[in-house]
Amino acid sequence: MTFLKQPWLLPLLISPLGLIIPIAPRSGPLFVLLLGLLGIAHYFRRKPSLDWLVNKPTAALVIWLFYLFLTGLWSYMPERSLEQAFRISLLVFFALAGFSLIKSLSDAQKQRSTACLIPAIIVGIIFGCVFGLLQYTGPYIRIITDFLGTSPEFSAFNGDNQRHLAKTMLITNLAFFALLPWLWRKQKLIALLSYALLFSVCLYSDSQSSLFACLFGGFVFLALRISPSFMPKAIMVTIIASFIIVIPLTQSELLQRVGNEVNATKIGKSTSPTTRIGVYQFFSDAALNKPLLGHGLLTGNLYNDPSSITDLNRVPYGIRTPHNLHLQILFDTGYVGAMLMLLALLWPIWRLLKAGHHEAVALMLLLLCVSITGTLFNFVIWRTWIPSATLLAMCFALLNINSAQKS
Repeated sequence: MTFLKQPWLLPLLISPLGLIIPIAPRSGPLFVLLLGLLGIAHYFRRKPSLDWLVNKPTAALVIWLFYLFLTGLWSYMPERSLEQAFRISLLVFFALAGFSLIKSLSDAQKQRSTACLIPAIIVGIIFGCVFGLLQYTGPYIRIITDFLGTSPEFSAFNGDNQRHLAKTMLITNLAFFALLPWLWRKQKLIALLSYALLFSVCLYSDSQSSLFACLFGGFVFLALRISPSFMPKAIMVTIIASFIIVIPLTQSELLQRVGNEVNATKIGKSTSPTTRIGVYQFFSDAALNKPLLGHGLLTGNLYNDPSSITDLNRVPYGIRTPHNLHLQILFDTGYVGAMLMLLALLWPIWRLLKAGHHEAVALMLLLLCVSITGTLFNFVIWRTWIPSATLLAMCFALLNINSAQKS
């Protein structure tokens, strides 16, 4: 038995135990670091072969990480860029070390591990949904969170908490869709009812990003089951195309007209879409100032470069961040960085697809699509425990490339 023959085992390792994000916001990277330390200890004790790491997709991943460090050379805040590049690289290193340990486990040990992790994922999903509903109901259930002694990110219902809600609901969506293929095989009715429950929570929470992630995740899951050979290629082309069209789209008059229409509705009054569109236009203009190399990793976070030719007065300082995955990546790392990132993420999936492992590919693409759509309006992907979910997925694809080619 291998992971690829039972791809439902993947999500239990892909979704880091940041599933308990509401009460342990930093549990994601801590889980990755702990797994990595165990992997390093195992390496020095048993000296396992690392031949599975010697391939071209691994080289692409290393080149992308090296480029993230290079952006510090032209960043107006080099210390911020270098620090974030170090964090992401550290997560990747420990993730690979951890998977070296996982790779050495026997089939029985893998089964026992997943048997323990399934309840943890379910508990994490429930916590995420509860947090989404608590945000919607406000202080009426505040007494519960105070009694539980949970973290301020879980119990503090205020304006700034919208960001914490977006992070938690994104992880909840990732956890749910990681578990969905396995649940679908076990009991389709329960899978449908669970999806309906998650959709209801996303709908009644104040996170539009989580609602889009839930809707698009359901569509991608269905499409991949209908056409497991064609749809992965179409999805990968769509992901690449989205980085090409995002700047022309954010600068189009059509988007502004849509924002004006939505602004007149109940949703618009609570979300201020015209303000958000103004932010998109500001950062798309700024991204075009340095289209190839970008402004430096994480410089889009409260951007305030006085030497820039961009009119900083167009956007208030407090909301001066792209609020969108595509624009953040293009602004921070330019089209070169975006190309290297897509190469590092999609190349392992393409090789697995060519090897005929459609279920594993479907799971990878499903989680990647949920991550992308979940950051369309609230960009949180550079927060270290969020990319760990996506990076762990890609690292796991790398781990399985050799076995895919041999099978």
